Amino acid sequence: MKNGIEDSNSRKEELRIIFRKMQISVICGNSGQNADGQVIEGYRQDFIAMRDQLRKSTDVIAPILRTALVINWRERAMEVRYARFCKLYPKIKTLNELKSCMPRQVRENTDIDKKLRDEIVAFCKDYLDINVDKDQPHRNPKYRLLQSLVHGFLEYQKEGETEIAAIRRWCESFQDDGNNVRTDFIGSRDRVGIGSIENIRLNLGYPVVKPDRHVIGVMEHCFNAKIPLHQYINFAMLLDPDPRYADHILFKYGQQNNISQNTTAATAVRNSREARPAGVGAAS
Repeated sequence: MKNGIEDSNSRKEELRIIFRKMQISVICGNSGQNADGQVIEGYRQDFIAMRDQLRKSTDVIAPILRTALVINWRERAMEVRYARFCKLYPKIKTLNELKSCMPRQVRENTDIDKKLRDEIVAFCKDYLDINVDKDQPHRNPKYRLLQSLVHGFLEYQKEGETEIAAIRRWCESFQDDGNNVRTDFIGSRDRVGIGSIENIRLNLGYPVVKPDRHVIGVMEHCFNAKIPLHQYINFAMLLDPDPRYADHILFKYGQQNNISQNTTAATAVRNSREARPAGVGAAS
């Protein structure tokens, strides 16, 4: 393997066969009923169309709020909370408007007075629909990540530049080499990691692979691909020309079969209901 890319043509074909079976499982269910090429390609084309819509989106709230809400939580819970926010606060359309509703930013290790504690508790409940520690609400990871992203992108924004233009400029300039997250303007912020970075870019339609716990589990246990996270995109492009679509299938398959980063190889084999080509499967 070189730079996360398999060298053997036969191995590449085996990987694509596994990916094909994963697509069938995700799209048609584990039974594989109605698993013809047209159904799968139709699903893929719908996904590509959604990606293209995201690439044109001018919504700055969605990628930031959805990223903050999904940290350490299930995607379904994030979707419910995000939909609630949109319904209750339809007039909040910019990061500046969101910032104006947020309590002032403080360092995590700062002692805060009761007034600020109450303001943070109220904001988290009213706007984010999350319960936080009333004694140390400013240490809640979702709240801290949201603060970091909102303030970070507003500081990154150039004079005369729109918020969405600033976010997209950053998305297009960021190149993960495995070492530069901590030196990146946004990545260096409190609570921001590679998962948060790639989630923002995914929500704006960029071709990335987010190293989510399910994706990591599937990569390691189903493909035996124990490679650095920043090489996932090279590997994903072996599976499909659009790495974002490959990411989607890997995530959904892992979610469907309870395969994650902390899953043992034996459990991954048991959970995965799809038959694999001989000699290919979970890591031993």
